[in-house]
Amino acid sequence: MSTGFDPDRVHWHTLAFTPAPPGWLLLFLDPSMPEGYSTMPMPGWLTQQAWSLDPGSGAVTPRPHGEVRVVAAAMDHGVVEPAEQTVNFWRALAPPFEPPDPDEVASELAVYKQGRV
Repeated sequence: MSTGFDPDRVHWHTLAFTPAPPGWLLLFLDPSMPEGYSTMPMPGWLTQQAWSLDPGSGAVTPRPHGEVRVVAAAMDHGVVEPAEQTVNFWRALAPPFEPPDPDEVASELAVYKQGRV
């Protein structure tokens, strides 16, 4: 086991939150729903910077190349976090939007179920 610095261990540090206009939705795969998914309002986007984590000390430091990403945000128990970290997150939809195609939902659910086995 290495206790040295591991530049591949990324911690995303939130720099900013930008609210989404009304109507944006987050879709979550949900086999218990007739449509195969559920939705919730999308609160906004997170702008995040990549930091490296030293597994030995737990210290995090900004990466030298200034890697930044913008991701959809979800609200979980009053905390805004990247939607991708939320169980069953599938995608974000901007208004106006069409409901997902049932065949696409079935395909995504099959992949989701394989990952849970």
